[in-house]
Amino acid sequence: MKTLTPTRTMTCLLLAVLASLASQSSFGTLLTIVNPSFENPVLNNGGYTSDIPGWQQVGGAGVFWPDSGLFTGSVPDGNQIGYINNASIWQILTSTLQPNTIYTLSFNVGWRIDDPLPPIYAANLLAGGTTLASVVTPVTPQQGYWATVTATYTTGGTVIPGYLEIQLANQGIDQFDFDNVSLNAKVSPVPEASTMLAGALALLPVGLSTLRMLRKRQVA
Repeated sequence: MKTLTPTRTMTCLLLAVLASLASQSSFGTLLTIVNPSFENPVLNNGGYTSDIPGWQQVGGAGVFWPDSGLFTGSVPDGNQIGYINNASIWQILTSTLQPNTIYTLSFNVGWRIDDPLPPIYAANLLAGGTTLASVVTPVTPQQGYWATVTATYTTGGTVIPGYLEIQLANQGIDQFDFDNVSLNAKVSPVPEASTMLAGALALLPVGLSTLRMLRKRQVA
């Protein structure tokens, strides 16, 4: 078994710190959304509903299992998707807005092969009834395919009270198809992780040099 020298110990500690900082800057927490991929209720191929369990709605919206002729390849997650016809849906979550946090709302939007026009849609992220982030058709997929849409909001030290809410709406004459809705919350590092990483890397040679000098004195 190898014995860790002071130099190796310092190197291991600094590498552990760097790994921890890199991990904190890359990952977040997925907040709970009811029926995010519209697999409830379970339908047969080609089946559809006129409502979406777990979501509230105004107008025509529901769950749909599209057959193979409507999209090229499979849907993004599971077998079923959500659809909106001249309507809007929303869901109030059980999570509240937190300080110093980056929120990323994400979902997939599809353009059916049998629809002559691309979908026109809007998505909003709210807290306590106040809109935090809003997008209107930021991405248009190729016909028959799916694309990913994101909207981001970063909080400061103080936040709006109230529960988070997700809204999706169709703003065109053709159907808006969507799937795999998620909301990620990631702590915003203070200072930024990149600054901390740079500082740790800059200190590494100094620490190693100091340890070498101490070892020489001990030998002498």
